[in-house]
Amino acid sequence: MTPEDKELKLFTIKSKFFREIPHPKLILKAIAEVESLCAMPPMYAEHVIDFGNTDLAFVLKSHSEETIVVKTKLAHTVSPEELCLALHDLYCWHWSLILRLIHYLPQKELAVGDSIKQSTAIDSYMLYKFIRDNKLSEAVLKTYICKEIEENDEARFSILTRVCLQALKIVRHG
Repeated sequence: MTPEDKELKLFTIKSKFFREIPHPKLILKAIAEVESLCAMPPMYAEHVIDFGNTDLAFVLKSHSEETIVVKTKLAHTVSPEELCLALHDLYCWHWSLILRLIHYLPQKELAVGDSIKQSTAIDSYMLYKFIRDNKLSEAVLKTYICKEIEENDEARFSILTRVCLQALKIVRHG
């Protein structure tokens, strides 16, 4: 592969992440692609950000801010190693958010229908805005979501409930 081909391949990989953050598997696939472009051993090690007892609104705000930082890093990477590290950071933030979102679902076994797609982008800003606009405190989030699941069909779920179910589907299907 020529240096120009390698540069184009790196740019193609980077550009996939500027608009939306894709499914975690796609981020891991991109990391593997970058690692294969350079003679470096796999750098990936699973890391989950511990949000502790912070409320979801703070987690969503932090996720939005940090993904902007990571996307800026992605845009300015010049080496495969830098790109790999930036993608790893993106994966960690995204996977940690997904794990946090499933915490708000009921403990019973849930059947997640086909209208909930794993591939839909998770927009942490829109979730944050929904929570703030509806004045949902941390104390009522789980109750709100559980009630919505019990009383409505999937077509009428709020963005919050849909994304929590999407996160569950992602975790279940790896």
